[in-house]
Amino acid sequence: MASAAHSSIQPSDYFSNGAVTEFRYGRNLGEQVLYGELKNLVLFGEAWGLMPSHKAVVFTDNHITQRSRDRNIVTFYAPADGGASYRLANIFMLAWPYGTPKIMSSYDWPQEQGNLNGPPADSQGQTLPVSCGDGWVCEHRWSEIAHMVEFRNVTQGTSTVDHWWDNGSNQIAFARGNRGFVIINQESTVLSKTLMTGLPVGSYCNVLSQKSSDVPTDVFTNCDTPIVVDADGNATFNVAPQQAVALHIKARL
Repeated sequence: MASAAHSSIQPSDYFSNGAVTEFRYGRNLGEQVLYGELKNLVLFGEAWGLMPSHKAVVFTDNHITQRSRDRNIVTFYAPADGGASYRLANIFMLAWPYGTPKIMSSYDWPQEQGNLNGPPADSQGQTLPVSCGDGWVCEHRWSEIAHMVEFRNVTQGTSTVDHWWDNGSNQIAFARGNRGFVIINQESTVLSKTLMTGLPVGSYCNVLSQKSSDVPTDVFTNCDTPIVVDADGNATFNVAPQQAVALHIKARL
């Protein structure tokens, strides 16, 4: 007779049906973003024991884990840093070539009332229209998250991570072939560094500097502070604390 451990249901039992939700992803990523070091994410994915990338649906949080009170789940609530940790976690997820990412879009609720509150409603209990305000958080419309979805689409054909760099702690950078480059600074000091981007020579707009969540095809025709990539693929960055920079080939000016 098979032991209980061997007879329990496994995610792989469903691979023949399609993609499977990888709940461990958000917990492992959140643990590094909130309490660990971003440098540890250099091999994040299957090397961590997660399911095969092409079968995994991944997220920082979803409607279940957001309410779990798990200290390792990063949400728009925690920690109280103006959403910086949540933004950076989603930037990493959308830049990193593992799994099929899913973006949370949620509503706020009074924490003292527990986790079972429904969405914003009128006095009759009718759910209010989604307005991305008045209690609706709408994480999917945060400008940085929306523009990283475009980054994901532009780099989708490149499955590798190239030119990884870290400072030994919470400043990291990496390229997606010759199609995209991201640098994340989750420290309290400015990150000033010349790094290999892998991108073609030219001037690029930091897509995360765009304030609108809309991504029209001509949004990058103008840019206040372009980042210049030289003929060798290098560029100099000055990244403020708790901020990130993302470049891709469709943001070349």
